[in-house]
Amino acid sequence: MTVQPRRRRKSSRLSSKWVLAADRTGSALQKYHLVQLDGPSIEHSLESSFPNSILRVLPTYMNTALAAIKSKSIHCSFFSETLLDQIGKMATKSSYSDLMQEFDSEESFVTFCIEAVYCRYIFDSLALLKNDATRPMTRDGYFKILKKCKDDSKLKRKKRRCDESYLGKNRFSNELHRSFDEFIAKVVVTLGFLPLKVK
Repeated sequence: MTVQPRRRRKSSRLSSKWVLAADRTGSALQKYHLVQLDGPSIEHSLESSFPNSILRVLPTYMNTALAAIKSKSIHCSFFSETLLDQIGKMATKSSYSDLMQEFDSEESFVTFCIEAVYCRYIFDSLALLKNDATRPMTRDGYFKILKKCKDDSKLKRKKRRCDESYLGKNRFSNELHRSFDEFIAKVVVTLGFLPLKVK
């Protein structure tokens, strides 16, 4: 008797995709919704849940960031809202094929996410400093200092990632928090105070 080889079932994890639904109202956490679904007819299965939304399938290089946002493992609403806003704007302005060409790897997208958080922190800090009459410098002066802190932190992270390459891939949420903590430490040492506390 000939035994036919058993066909291996496809892993649901391999066939699942992340979809972003954008309803264009409220803050980023209210405007953009992340859903992970299995199967080919993803958009059709979401139309009833999000009838007035734009639906976008997201590239796999975003998976670790999307999972961290959805599971709330980041533990910081400032980070989550910043990243969801960035991803939402990218997805609604670009086609899937354009998004696929935007980043060449998961690592490059993680680097983008970290810099997006740096930039949002700088933007919000400058808004506070501009309205604080007790601060001695102009907005441009603070911008140059904070940008230098960002650039130095990027270089430090690049070196650290190279030095720790033998450890393999770090969890997205851990890498995000660690990189931001390094940036904040640089800001405090340089300015002598923390312009903005985030939660």
